[in-house]
Amino acid sequence: MMKRVWFTSVSNQVQGPFSTEEIEHKLAQNTFANSDLIWCKRQSHWLPIFAWKTEAPKILATFEKVQVDTATWYLERDGQVSGPLNRNELLNQIKNTVDIDSLRIRFGADEVWQRAFDFGDLLVDLGLNKRIHRRVPFAGSAIVRANKKDIPVEITTISEGGIGILTDQNLAVGSEYSVTINSDLLSAPLHTVVQVRYHTGQSYGLQFKQINFESKSVILDYIRQLTDVSIKNPNQDEIDELFKQSKQPTWYIKDQKKQYGPFSLDETQKELKSRDDLDDLTLWTPGQKQWKSVYEFNAVLETLGLSRRLHMRAPIQGAFQYSQHGKADVSFNMFSISENGLGIEGETGSSPGEVIEGKIKSRFIGVDISVKAKVMHCERGTVGLEFLQITEENRALIRNYVAKFQPGAKAAA
Repeated sequence: MMKRVWFTSVSNQVQGPFSTEEIEHKLAQNTFANSDLIWCKRQSHWLPIFAWKTEAPKILATFEKVQVDTATWYLERDGQVSGPLNRNELLNQIKNTVDIDSLRIRFGADEVWQRAFDFGDLLVDLGLNKRIHRRVPFAGSAIVRANKKDIPVEITTISEGGIGILTDQNLAVGSEYSVTINSDLLSAPLHTVVQVRYHTGQSYGLQFKQINFESKSVILDYIRQLTDVSIKNPNQDEIDELFKQSKQPTWYIKDQKKQYGPFSLDETQKELKSRDDLDDLTLWTPGQKQWKSVYEFNAVLETLGLSRRLHMRAPIQGAFQYSQHGKADVSFNMFSISENGLGIEGETGSSPGEVIEGKIKSRFIGVDISVKAKVMHCERGTVGLEFLQITEENRALIRNYVAKFQPGAKAAA
């Protein structure tokens, strides 16, 4: 009998479960878009569908391991660790515990300790009701209001009782904060009050303290689509740390033409160093819910000897007025800008390496800015320009504008 262990998120609608064979058939029929996601029991995150063929064997191997009744389980109770235990020994110890939620369990070589309620198969054997403890992976973000400032965080898991988040900010255990939750997987943003229940590394567990019936219903509607599943805690390392430590071929690079990978860490670094222009490159590795600009990875910039500040980009509305010698000026719509350059739409007739002059005109910056720039690339009706000459005063104006779009960033004085 085919095991149906896969769930998909197609156009933000969760479907499943499906067997591996059914997913393979759907892929063969080109059923999925590149933006669609897939998830399996014991995964800590949704996986982009394009990475499924590479990652599926490793995920399934991990999933099958936990079914083996060998002495590979460890149990932590009040700071005391028992193990290795086989499955029956583990179940007997759990049955003799009054406060099951205080237990932490890990399996085999896995260094991450998990709550007992994270193992749905164990709960079934114990005859416990998993519904009130059910957590599922989640792709979304939240704004935590702390010390009169807004802190953006990434949500990794959600249940009707709370959320798991990743942040490098310090949130005090026991403290309460107001939170706004946003995700395409939910039908509406949620506003609630949470209490910090635990803190491990950069992972926090937040319990809902004030949540209305409508908000809880929205969460339950999402969770019901992923019934009878159990997951691991999210990876405690940030993406930057993964980049520094990972030796496995789990990195992907994408430019405007195609997608490359999977790469190991060394291969990723080598590929990036071979590129003349990084502006249009994005990276993805398991644990991310979407592709991210190279410039969002501090570790990447450190490896390449670049400064992140100089390459932060922001969307912009306005025109770049291109001055052609002996001809009338031509205006092109701008779509992105940084203190180092900008992106425009249209065909300028220029070639990569050519130097052009023009003016940046946008009501969001407030003044016209004259620049001399080099054409870096011309692809698919867009042109990337790098500033060669621009006054420091005007560069500061652009920097202040861009800073408004960077979470936690402060505008330059």
